[in-house]
Amino acid sequence: IHASADALALVPDRIAFAGDSAGANLAVAVALRLRDAGRPLPQAMALFYGAYDTGLDRPSWRKFGNGDLPFSRERMTYFVDAYVPTLAARADPLFASLHADVRGLPPSILAVGSHDGLLDDSVTMAERLQAADVPATLKVYPGAVHGFIEAASAVGAKVARQALLDCGRFIAAAVAA
Repeated sequence: IHASADALALVPDRIAFAGDSAGANLAVAVALRLRDAGRPLPQAMALFYGAYDTGLDRPSWRKFGNGDLPFSRERMTYFVDAYVPTLAARADPLFASLHADVRGLPPSILAVGSHDGLLDDSVTMAERLQAADVPATLKVYPGAVHGFIEAASAVGAKVARQALLDCGRFIAAAVAA
């Protein structure tokens, strides 16, 4: 992105990453790789209900992952098995970024629904970032389930529009600084 900034009509020092679910983990993983390679980092990250580990025994999974809501422990197990089939690979901090050294990552906003099996992943990642002196803002949206931001365009859900607005404001402030 930085090398192609002119061709893409981008300002190279005003880039942010965003992702939801596995995409949030990918955003963190790319930032970790960039940091470790001494390459420019994004100015901010917006991380929506990230899948930062394979631990499906956390309280939020026990409470919300039984199949009553759209995203179950069974479905997550399927995704993990398909994406990273070996146990050794699942220990890699680029996949299980909750276990990565997150020092030096860009300011981040983490948005998650109160009724998401991945709630505890987002809470723990926010705590890990903050403990590493990375500015991190956690926003928990009441009543929202996994994938709720998709409802912004599908049905105009107010909570989804608010989450996108909150994250957009966070990114705008970060890239303007």
